[in-house]
Amino acid sequence: MIALGLDALFRVASGRAKWPAWALPATVAAVLTCANVLLPWQVIAPTYAPPPASATGTQPGDPVALQPGERPLGARFLAAADAPVPVAELVAYELWPETVRPGQALGVTLVWRVLRPLAANYTIGVHLLDANMVKVGEVNVYPGRGAYATTLWRPGDVFRDIYWVPVQREIAQPVLGRVKVALFVDATAQADPAVVGQHLPVTDARGAPLGEAAIFGRFKLAPAQPPAHPPAEPVAGPGLATVGDTIRLAAATWQADQTPVLAGSVFTVTLTWAALGRPPADYQVFVHLD
Repeated sequence: MIALGLDALFRVASGRAKWPAWALPATVAAVLTCANVLLPWQVIAPTYAPPPASATGTQPGDPVALQPGERPLGARFLAAADAPVPVAELVAYELWPETVRPGQALGVTLVWRVLRPLAANYTIGVHLLDANMVKVGEVNVYPGRGAYATTLWRPGDVFRDIYWVPVQREIAQPVLGRVKVALFVDATAQADPAVVGQHLPVTDARGAPLGEAAIFGRFKLAPAQPPAHPPAEPVAGPGLATVGDTIRLAAATWQADQTPVLAGSVFTVTLTWAALGRPPADYQVFVHLD
C-alpha cells in the first residue's frame, strides 16, 4: 500500500518535475527502514516492559504510599514451610468494578514488595471465589504479563501488577465474592515433578499462618440476568422492622409442622420485604435460629 501510494504521488509529480528512476524504490526503502527501527521501541517494547517499580525498605510493614482505592493487606509469602523467612509481601490491593457477572472480568491490582531474592520462577494465581469458597474464575500467569519473572524481582522494589479475572461459571443468585492469590510452581516453569504445584506458605501481617494463599477483598457476584420478580403487592402496616429509611421487613413466616428441628435438616423461613426507597448499598440477610 505504501508503494502504491508513493507510486501515485510520483506519477502526479512527474508532470511538474523530473524524478530519477531510483527515487521511488529509495523512498520506499527509507520508509520501511524507519518503521522497522521505530516499531520495536515505540510499540513492542512498552507492551513487554516489566511494571514500573519504586524502591522502599526491605522489611515487612515498611511504609508504602498507596494510591486512592487501594486497601492495605500485608500478607507475607515465605521461602518455605521449614524456612519461615518472608520473601515477598502483598502490601495492598484494589478490586473493580463492584459487581461482576458471568462473562465479565474483575479488575485486580496487586501491590507487591520484594523482600528477598526468589530462587524460582513462580506463577501468580489470582482466583475468584464465591460465598462457599468455590472457584468461579481464575488467571494463572507470570508477573508483569510474563515480563517480570520472580527471579528478576529485586529486594526493596514495590510494583503494581494488574490482572483481569473472568467469571467462568454461572451464578444462580447474588453472592459475596472473594479473591485468592497464591505463588506456586506450575508444570511449565519447572521440569522437576517433585516441586510442580508447590506453593509458597503465607502469613498475615502478625505472622499467623494463612495456608498456601491469601484470601481477601469483597465484591458482588451476580447472575448473568437479574432474576425476574412478579409485580409486588402493596404492604400495609408498620411491619416487623424498618432498616434505615429504605427497607421494611413486612412479615416473616416459617414452617410450624417440623418439631423438633434436627441438626442438618432444612428449616424454611419466608421473609417479605418492602422497598421504601432505593437502598444505598447491597446488604446481606442473616437468619439465625435460637
